[in-house]
Amino acid sequence: MMNLSHTTTRLREDTAELRRRVTEAKALNPEQQTQKLQDLDIDCYLLEYDTAKLAQYVAVIKQLGKHDDASQKEVAERIMKNATYKADILTDAELFVSGVITDGFIFTSLYCSDPEMALQYHERGFHYINRVLENNANLHLTQREITPEVEYQHYSFVRKLLLTSFVSSDGSESLIEGAAYQYWGAVRDTMGW
Repeated sequence: MMNLSHTTTRLREDTAELRRRVTEAKALNPEQQTQKLQDLDIDCYLLEYDTAKLAQYVAVIKQLGKHDDASQKEVAERIMKNATYKADILTDAELFVSGVITDGFIFTSLYCSDPEMALQYHERGFHYINRVLENNANLHLTQREITPEVEYQHYSFVRKLLLTSFVSSDGSESLIEGAAYQYWGAVRDTMGW
């Protein structure tokens, strides 16, 4: 289950960080500003994504609270069938790691990662990694037609993630973050957000 306290704290921190970066971008020359503003556009989208996902989660909890325990499973299935954000990498990872769900192939085929690694990325504060993996899963689960550019950038991101031996401290984190921005740029430019 989504940790509301942690999620809202992270949203506040991400918003403050975005404000700080906007202030920094304003001080740059016009050429440097262009790239920074594109990155800030992506970061704004990620905040919107996180906020919308949180709002969806709260709405689902409210809907489930209106039903008795016997009908909650049926109501939850109906709600998730029509949900915008069907994938939740952290909840799914916790279900697999705890053994509630045992077929790890389902997780790895949906998220292109192991459940244990998704939890480690979260614990280490590498939220953008899980966002990329989760966003790609949501595109598939909502049956959106994924453009070749988005698919290429996603698999490029996953390859770099695997090649860096799960985010070592030797500077490879910036490679992964750069690949994440390329992926988000492709989503922005070709998927219409």
